[in-house]
Amino acid sequence: MSKQPLIVQNNEDKKVCNNCTDCCCENIPGAWSPYQLTLLEISKLIERKEAIFWHVYEKWYILRPVNFATENYDSIFTKDYPRGKCCFLLLKGCRLSFENRPLECQGVIPTIGNSCKSSPGTTLEDIGKMWNLYKIRIRKLAKIFDDDHYAL
Repeated sequence: MSKQPLIVQNNEDKKVCNNCTDCCCENIPGAWSPYQLTLLEISKLIERKEAIFWHVYEKWYILRPVNFATENYDSIFTKDYPRGKCCFLLLKGCRLSFENRPLECQGVIPTIGNSCKSSPGTTLEDIGKMWNLYKIRIRKLAKIFDDDHYAL
């Protein structure tokens, strides 16, 4: 693919985020775009049990950080809705630099009152459509991890 990855300008607002009581990273980790990571980087995240492929609404597979609901899975895939705190969330915020965060996280526009929005091109649907173009990469990972839960 020759498509350019979407670049999101750093829009962090730690003051707003630190006062949030119902943030996305506390409830559902964001998704990486397939343009953000190499096959080797994805493999390392999976080996360290820091990432899992979620079968979103049985439409797309997307890669997102594990949370406390998915961290003990035997498979690198899940159909379960990934509710729970992101494995990268610390008391003072995300341990990943803005540049290394999943695209869906980068795209969050912090807003007072827990009503954050997503930047254009960074929604779950947008990212799911991107991953749909990378089915071969997902199949390779299933083979590497000898995981037969993968079905397209």
